[in-house]
Amino acid sequence: MSLYRKTTDQSPMILGALILLMDLWIVYGALMSTRSIAFKLGWTLTVFMFPFGGLLLYLPVSFLLS
Repeated sequence: MSLYRKTTDQSPMILGALILLMDLWIVYGALMSTRSIAFKLGWTLTVFMFPFGGLLLYLPVSFLLS
């Protein structure tokens, strides 16, 4: 008999996978854009360093700059 109850809650894994897919979409979109190398490198590094924060920053900025 164990002292703690094992849970099979997969919601953190699903949320992490969703954020990863969205980050890959942002990196792909940034690299395939016609913007400067600095823009591409900046967004790629931002998303790499801050996955969730980079996602939240990219969405409004991309709409403002388009």
